Amino acid sequence: MAEVVPLRPNSTESRTRRRGSIRGRYSPHSVLGLPAPVAMERRKKKSAGFDIAAALEANLDRYPKKEQLWQLLTHWLDAAKWEKLAARYPDYVKALERALVVMSKAPSPQHAIETLQTR
Repeated sequence: MAEVVPLRPNSTESRTRRRGSIRGRYSPHSVLGLPAPVAMERRKKKSAGFDIAAALEANLDRYPKKEQLWQLLTHWLDAAKWEKLAARYPDYVKALERALVVMSKAPSPQHAIETLQTR
């Protein structure tokens, strides 16, 4: 009759890479003596500001004219001041005020959104 051999001789120690038992045994440096690889952050840096341009672009179908977007921005600014968001999020109110200035100088709403996206 055949002898049954257990797959894991010591059941407390797993031999999988997921738990790091194999990969963790080796030196972090290469055998050739090269320096350890530098970990680089590849994720995109998120800006601390608010993306008013994306919000305006999302509402461009609903408010296609420059005057309508102007009213939408003033409504958002009034609501932010009414809810006292300037104390908690001063960057949000500044972004809305800046968007109003850009909207007033732009020839069309699309130009205003492009200008806000580039800055």
